[in-house]
Amino acid sequence: MGALKIPSWTWITVIVIACVAILVRNASQASYFRGIADDAHERLEEQEVVLDSVRTHAEELTEALAEANSAAAAQRLQNERVVATLTRTREEARERSEAFSESLRATLDSVQTVNLDSMVRNYDIQISSLEHIIETERAQTNAERLRATQANMLVLGLRDVITEHESTSEIMRIEIEALRSANRPSFGVRLQNGWWMAVAGFAIGVVVGM
Repeated sequence: MGALKIPSWTWITVIVIACVAILVRNASQASYFRGIADDAHERLEEQEVVLDSVRTHAEELTEALAEANSAAAAQRLQNERVVATLTRTREEARERSEAFSESLRATLDSVQTVNLDSMVRNYDIQISSLEHIIETERAQTNAERLRATQANMLVLGLRDVITEHESTSEIMRIEIEALRSANRPSFGVRLQNGWWMAVAGFAIGVVVGM
């Protein structure tokens, strides 16, 4: 009973199937990495649009803040001058009132003293009103300073967001480049595939020659 002889076409078929499997695997891997890279690139473009919008908004806000700070600084300077003038006027009015009342008390009778006290109270009321105006001016100055501080904090926050987005975009660019590099087989992989194809071709030649 002779040994079972396998037809040569069977070996050729097996070798061809193996080669096709290798090619399909490489093509599938390339398609997979290419799809990931394309998706990441689309997300990067969307992020760049958002980043450009944030950057533009930050620049506009910075310009507006610079103008507002300039106007606020001028307003604060004017308010401080007004406060200083009002404070000086208040002190002078109080001193004049006290000096005037003291000098008159010594020469007036009781009825005139009562009238003088009423006049002094009116001066005190005016001085109190003046003090209220001073406090209002100071409150406005402090409010302007607080708004300027808050605006500066907002701009700094936007700049932090821009820096974070730029760092994320750079990382995504590196990842996309790595994926696209993976999509291009290295010299070693090409050499390995070529070696297997050469072996397959040699095997087919041997089988055909049998």
